Order: sequence, then C-alpha cells, then structure tokens
Amino acid sequence: MTQLELEVPAAEAQGLVVRAFAGEVGAGIGLDEERIADLRLAVTELLASAVDAGSDRLRLTFATDEQRWVLVASGVGDLDVPPPELELSRRDLLSGLFDDIVQEGSSARLGAALGS
Repeated sequence: MTQLELEVPAAEAQGLVVRAFAGEVGAGIGLDEERIADLRLAVTELLASAVDAGSDRLRLTFATDEQRWVLVASGVGDLDVPPPELELSRRDLLSGLFDDIVQEGSSARLGAALGS
C-alpha cells in the first residue's frame, strides 16, 4: 500500500496547495484527467468544509492498493450541512463523483476503484 500525506492550515489560501497535491497524486497513480479534476474538486470542497467548521488544520491522507484509492481528510466539518452559497450539501456533491464516502466526526473518507 502506498500512502502520502499533506497537512495545511485550514485557510482558503491553501486551495492551490491542496489542488496541486491532488493533481500530482492522481497523475502518479494513473488517473485520467477527468478523474484528477474530480479529485481536485473534492479536496477543494474538503478544505472549504474545514474552513467553514473553524478547524485549525486540514490533513489529507491518500492511500492506494492494487484495487482502490482512498483519501482521508481530517479536520472537516459536517458534509451533510449545505454551505450558504450552495443548495446541496458537500456530501451530495461528492457522492456524484465518488462511490465511497463515509464521515465519522471531523474525518471524511472517500475513494473509488483504480481505473474508474
């Protein structure tokens, strides 16, 4: 199993950093451009959730095995609560992109099969 981790302050200014991390990790495991864009959107929403929740830090842990990739985000807010600027929740948005989303407290896990 391969694992990479990034921890940043939970601040909007970190958006470029988390998107770059997601892009490099996605490319490194062979995701296509569309899936990399989905992953970048996901980490952007997870960062926004951490900012909205007043978290100090966001930690992203990305792991793969032969069949799946998983991203665990620690420091996020409730994904079921829609942000003021959206009509749907972040969970709804992310569910349209990934087949596996679980939240326990301030940690969220999302993932998909490699090659999907």
